[in-house]
Amino acid sequence: MKDTVILGLGSIIRGDDSVGIRVARLLKERFPKHLDIDIKESDEAGINLLDTLCGYRQAVIIDSIITEKNTEGTIHRIGTKELFMCRHYFSSHNIGLGTVIELAHQMDVAFPKDIVVFAVEIKNSCSFSEGVSKRVEEAVYRVANLIEKEFILSVAT
Repeated sequence: MKDTVILGLGSIIRGDDSVGIRVARLLKERFPKHLDIDIKESDEAGINLLDTLCGYRQAVIIDSIITEKNTEGTIHRIGTKELFMCRHYFSSHNIGLGTVIELAHQMDVAFPKDIVVFAVEIKNSCSFSEGVSKRVEEAVYRVANLIEKEFILSVAT
């Protein structure tokens, strides 16, 4: 198993909620055979992420977020400490990522010690569409560039 996983979350048929999947696909196009990093996508959330993330030392997760405090396309970078403090995370799907982290520690499973979430602000996660808004589309490329610089290229050097 590889050291790092990059995991794009969302639903490809729910418009802007697909931001994580779109970033993962863009990174797969740019780095189809990166030897040290797995790039995955999933429409799963909550407890279902336990199996997906087990066995890695580090995880980078891309997902959408609705805070109603920021403009659409705003990128939030959230680290492990903040996730653990906010057990309910920002998932509307079921239990939050913070709770999954706590559960993994209690079960003593090989779960990533370092987790970074790039959450992109969206306005609506419930409408059905295969397209995304202009601001979210721009955020897809900005997040991919941030991940490329911080996680992918740093491993290659």
